[in-house]
Parts: sequence; structure tokens; C-alpha cells
Amino acid sequence: MKTNWSQEAWETVQVEYDKILALPFIQQLADGSLDKTIFDYYIEQDTVYLEEYGKILANISSRLPQLAQRSIFMQCAQDSMQVEGDLHQVFFNKDSKEIKASPSCLLYSSYLEKLLVFEPIEVAAAAVLPCFVIYKKVGDHIYAHHQKKNNPYQDWIDTYGGDDFAEPVRMAEEICSELAANTTQEIRNKMLEAYQISTKMEWIFWNAAYNKEQWPL
Repeated sequence: MKTNWSQEAWETVQVEYDKILALPFIQQLADGSLDKTIFDYYIEQDTVYLEEYGKILANISSRLPQLAQRSIFMQCAQDSMQVEGDLHQVFFNKDSKEIKASPSCLLYSSYLEKLLVFEPIEVAAAAVLPCFVIYKKVGDHIYAHHQKKNNPYQDWIDTYGGDDFAEPVRMAEEICSELAANTTQEIRNKMLEAYQISTKMEWIFWNAAYNKEQWPL
């Protein structure tokens, strides 16, 4: 069964994506007016999240059914983590061990870990895909529509709107489409649900960053 599952999945989350673009965090990041303390909070939480995300990507890679898929997925994971790691060094100078995950950060990473443990590998792969795709889409959108001179967050915009991040995203989408094409309709349905939930998690993560979310207790 030949299908561009990744494109089809993306088309189901357009309402959520539009709401992501409308977030104050994204709007103010784009025009450079975002309060630095909010951006610093975001980078801290993103650093904590990416440490778990990297482990999840490595686990998914090791369990993919084909050797070529394992090799390509590991490479795209390494490439994307390298790009994001380089970006974080520009903005972040703390030891990540000093930072505690926010409720939203913990929710997102725990959701991905749950799928990795309890669901078929196809579902786990679909769940990590929005983190690749949405960052690229948001970066491209800002780069195309909201350029402003002397934006203090230009390095962030250039990273996710740049070519270095595009190839890992393309490879991850291609592998998810291959996985979907070679599994059952039941698992494809679960893949789509996981993709949609992770897209909502992206909204939750950025919204929490804007509000500098803290544990209530």
C-alpha cells in the first residue's frame, strides 16, 4: 500500500497549526517583542524536553523493522539534535540538571515514553513526528512573513527556517509514511491519533512557556 501518510496526517491538524501560529509566544517571537524571561524559560524547558526526546528517538531507531530505516532514522535524529543543540548553546548557559521539568514538559515527554513502551513502534514514530514538522513549519512561516531587523531571536528563526533542519524533517516524514504503508489500518488509526495528540502537545508546550508555568504545589 503506497501512501504519503505523513502529508495526510499533516492535513488533519491544520486547525491546531493555525492556533499554534496565533499563540502570543509565536507572534512575539516573530516580531522580536517576546520578553526575554519568557524565552529563557522556554529554552530551559526545551533543553529538558530534548534530553528525553533524544533518548526516545534512539529507542525508536533501534526498533524499526528495516536496517535502512534504522540507519536513516538515527541519522535524522542525530542531525536534528545537533542542529537544536547548537542553537541552545547560543541561548542557554545553565546545567540542565538544575532545571526541573514543568508539568507540560513532563506531560509531553511522558506521553511519548508511554507510547514507546506500550504501543507498536509505528505509533511511537508517528508521535515524535510533529516535533520535527511543526518546528520546521513555524520556522518557515516566521522566516517568510515576519522578518524584522535586529530580532533578538533571529538565530532561532534561522535554525528552524533553514536548510539544515529541513532534511532531517523530510527523512523522518518519509520513514513514517513507509511504516504506515506496511502496517494495518488499526495501527494507522493509532498513528494518526498519536500524531494529532502530539500536535496539541506542541501548542500546550509553547503556551506553558509563555505563562512560565510552575507546579501549583
